[in-house]
Amino acid sequence: MQPPPVVEAPPPPAPAPNPMLGGISRGGAQVALLLPLRGQHAALGNAMLEAAQMALLDAGQNNGGMTLVPRDTNGTAEGAEAAVRKALDDGAALILGPLFSHEVRAAAGPARERGVAVIAFTNDADVAADGVFVMGLHPRPQIRRVVEEAAAAGGKRFSILAPASPYGQRGAQAAEEAVPRVGGTIVSVEFYDPGGADSQETARRLARQPADFVVLPEAPARAVTLAPLYSYYETRGNRAKFLGTQLWDDPSMWREPALYGSWFAAPPAEARIAFTERFTALQGRQPPRIATLPYDATALAVALARQPGGADFSVDAITRPNGFAGVEGLFRFRRDGLSDRALAIMEIRRGQPPAVVRPAPTAFDDRGS
Repeated sequence: MQPPPVVEAPPPPAPAPNPMLGGISRGGAQVALLLPLRGQHAALGNAMLEAAQMALLDAGQNNGGMTLVPRDTNGTAEGAEAAVRKALDDGAALILGPLFSHEVRAAAGPARERGVAVIAFTNDADVAADGVFVMGLHPRPQIRRVVEEAAAAGGKRFSILAPASPYGQRGAQAAEEAVPRVGGTIVSVEFYDPGGADSQETARRLARQPADFVVLPEAPARAVTLAPLYSYYETRGNRAKFLGTQLWDDPSMWREPALYGSWFAAPPAEARIAFTERFTALQGRQPPRIATLPYDATALAVALARQPGGADFSVDAITRPNGFAGVEGLFRFRRDGLSDRALAIMEIRRGQPPAVVRPAPTAFDDRGS
């Protein structure tokens, strides 16, 4: 049995200033935070910075002497490369961020040359590598988890309905890998134009093949139109259940009858809800959904900074098998740069928040999440 995760969800912060913000402190390990603080994505980047600062406030003086130094990337590859080089020249021992996959590609090379790990906020698994860790909630483990649950419930026949977009293609690939592993059969796969021109005909073609479950890696705005189309064209007597990702944790999904009873995999919601309430109270506005990532990344960095022998930001420390616990639940990084997450199975019900069908695991087994 694995030991418990090394980082506990932090307690509510004390309302006192923290001298570790903004690189003010001296003498401790330096961690660079790469975000788009100016330019087109400045509002998002600054909200993410505020979330990271919350994590330091929560740590209080028990932060291992860590200094968090924000660096502006301007949301561009050139900005990210310049920011990471400056951070490394100034002594950064760990890089948190950047946000976008093109920025990560630009920042990874200089960091790797110096032997410094990168924990990026993108969900693009293609940029993951040894020493470059993807923290974003990518669809593969979510699809795998919900397919496993569907198979355990007796599902044998699976269809895939996905947008012809990078996210949709990754979700479809994840389903194509997961279904055979659980003894299921993929009866049909259809991709549609993300712009919506051919979605009705695509749903009609897919519905010709009866299925127990339909994997739909799509955001709420399109899912609420595609699900009823598929249901309308379904063969008489067949009623497939839809399977999705954490993108479905959205009130618009609770109002579409065709989606009632559908399942999706997502991190446990309780800590994230508490984080959202605290951020809103401090900043006077709700955080962007992705703001949990810099919070958890900063909390992870603090945990590694306060090791008995001193700060340890090595790949071995970052990939410890028992993982870390944060506001997005239990997670751990793998040597290939991807992450495992402990995910709950949620069910969409009429007019109310999703219900927990299967709680998230409290520890990782040998297969990951």
